[in-house]
Amino acid sequence: KIVGAVDVLLANISKHGGLAKPNRFLVQIALPPSRQFAEQFQRLTSQEDIGPPEQGFGTQTVFAIDQRTVSLFCDSVSMPGRTVNNEQVRHFQDPYKLPTSVTYGESAMTFLCDKDLKVRTFFEIWQDTIRDRETGMFNFYEEYVSDIAIFQLDDQDVAVYGCRLEDCYVGDLGAIEYSNASTGVVRQPVTMQFRRWSNIALDSQPSTSVSQAGNEVPNRAPTRRTTFNLGVKIKL
Repeated sequence: KIVGAVDVLLANISKHGGLAKPNRFLVQIALPPSRQFAEQFQRLTSQEDIGPPEQGFGTQTVFAIDQRTVSLFCDSVSMPGRTVNNEQVRHFQDPYKLPTSVTYGESAMTFLCDKDLKVRTFFEIWQDTIRDRETGMFNFYEEYVSDIAIFQLDDQDVAVYGCRLEDCYVGDLGAIEYSNASTGVVRQPVTMQFRRWSNIALDSQPSTSVSQAGNEVPNRAPTRRTTFNLGVKIKL
């Protein structure tokens, strides 16, 4: 029996447990270390009245929202790419290109909003940590950045691949569009900026670098990164 290319393809897909699905993902957000952020975020994690009636607010209780809820409310996310930039050089012969730097993109995310828009408030607080609205002064970089992890899940909710966005901050807090004709739910677009990303599985293993003599020497992966508490099984 002649095995066709389609049969070989299907056999290989079955061998590897199927194909990755774009709706099987999990986003985990670590909080920035800023004291200002911590104080403001604490208000979101406790129940409180929405505001005084004289300011146009109701008197109903606003329910708490926590870090895990914000992560689970992520409706869509883009796993960013990486570009090796090249520069053309010439040494006596025909010109050719050499890599000169690596640049990373950004990660666009969309979050479902709770009825009190506390998810939006979460990112407003984070963005306000970057720059003081009263003085116009920018905070120290280390105060407002944190890590975000994007995980590919299989059909059993097992994380099979993880991408760590290092030193993230809220670059763009997108607009929310309202319309009388709309019957859907409110979604908050957010664009995260970051220093670089890494493969969590590879990042947890010792890597190798080439010494000046040309010999490979061990180079331990960085250990300062955030350890994420997923609530799911991990197979990275």
